[in-house]
Amino acid sequence: MQNLQCDLPYHIMQLPDYPLDPSYNGPTFVKHYTVLQYIRDMARDFDLERRIRLDTEVVKIEPIKGEWKKIMMMMMMMMMMMMMMMMMMMMMMMMMMMVVVMMMIVLFVKKNICFSCCC
Repeated sequence: MQNLQCDLPYHIMQLPDYPLDPSYNGPTFVKHYTVLQYIRDMARDFDLERRIRLDTEVVKIEPIKGEWKKIMMMMMMMMMMMMMMMMMMMMMMMMMMMVVVMMMIVLFVKKNICFSCCC
């Protein structure tokens, strides 16, 4: 696991309201320890550490006055961001495919023109 790295560029992985450390000057695809530090920093900065208990069985969930709505809004925003990223990736793939098809058409047309000129 020492060589594990994220398969998304950090600028896509980071949250818009909580960007990766501005002093980060590493590779585009970050290593696992950078992602772990990002998550730890976010938990600290949003005061989530006191609300997280690891190795604990969840028996019941109840909303906290006012907090539940904020959490749900954050989760919905994250889901929307993920959907937008997926749509953007699909659009980029479609555009790349269109460029390849256009290049193939241009090459085919040039090849045919060249043959017709040589006849």
